[in-house]
Amino acid sequence: MSTTGSAKRLPSIDIARFFAIVLVFYGHLVEQFMDVWAGGLSYIDAAAGDHYKWVYSFHMPAFFLLAGVVFNSRHLHERIDAYLKRRWTGRVLPYLVFSAIPAILSLVVTGWFPTADLSSLNGYFWGIIDTLRGVPSFAIPLWFLAALVSVELFHYLVGRWLTTTPRRLIAIVVSYLVGVYLNRWIQFFPVYTFWLVNLVPLGYAFYLSGIVLRDSAVLERTYARWQLALAAVALVVGVSLTYDLNQGPFALGFDAVIVVAGAVGHLGLFPLTAFMGIALVLVLARLVPQWRWLQYLGEVTITIYGLHALVYHFVNPYFANWSDATLGPWLTGELGLGAGSALFLVASLMTALSVASTVPVAWAIHRYVPRLVGRA
Repeated sequence: MSTTGSAKRLPSIDIARFFAIVLVFYGHLVEQFMDVWAGGLSYIDAAAGDHYKWVYSFHMPAFFLLAGVVFNSRHLHERIDAYLKRRWTGRVLPYLVFSAIPAILSLVVTGWFPTADLSSLNGYFWGIIDTLRGVPSFAIPLWFLAALVSVELFHYLVGRWLTTTPRRLIAIVVSYLVGVYLNRWIQFFPVYTFWLVNLVPLGYAFYLSGIVLRDSAVLERTYARWQLALAAVALVVGVSLTYDLNQGPFALGFDAVIVVAGAVGHLGLFPLTAFMGIALVLVLARLVPQWRWLQYLGEVTITIYGLHALVYHFVNPYFANWSDATLGPWLTGELGLGAGSALFLVASLMTALSVASTVPVAWAIHRYVPRLVGRA
């Protein structure tokens, strides 16, 4: 495949993007079951930490890599004003729109906003200032869009010189090392950061890996279903055996990879688990039937991602506490489920409902007001 031509759209990549956003829904939900936020939930807080660490070991690196896979390298040769317009319509505008929605809703509905004090007008003012500098206080999950803007601007500056695989591989290693040690030496998040530029080296390492993967044509090859199934099992085992070997250093009081804080832990174990997890998402996306509706959900993933902020701030914290008081004793008592099984059952069902609730809204946005999400 040409390294300068357009990126061919593959159904499995769109499906992989949808699978990745499902993991985001799941990870943010189990976060609320951890006692660090929910105040010491009684029946699954320890299991929630394990689930959280498993998902977070690779799900955000997967988003950076998939963004690289779908990047059209012809855009590198656009004029700077045309390129910036694309970033504005496709990234910044959705970021602002989906940050504004929960901010307005918070005026009439009580939500959970851990990085903003919304009890006063001054709190809203500083929340707006933080959002404009790329730290979305009203829609915390959208930090990835802010970071992606910075990564893609960086790629516009350097990508035209990274035209061969050897150059890209060297850039991946250098970028990763700079990203790890830069964020280890300096605690940028949440105060000392502007559009999360401190995450550019880390994010770019995976973004450029996606470009290398795309140009290798591995994603376009045909594989037998038994091969994909065997690979999926092996990758699940691989992630499960290595995710907890990474013992930090971490940040924000979490014993887990927190990419937004630049805390990825062990220099070698983090990419090992991350790439296995990413491969798992890609393999599962090839293994499932390539249904058109599933591909469509991948195409509107950014919109689903933006709507997830409503679930994150207004639903998850209250559901976690209600579940602890109502479902917990029943699941672990009368049904005799273990903590991990109870959590997986509850969180999976709630994740499915949460994702399903955003789909009709995402469809309506793309059908009637597509310009809000950068579509013509």
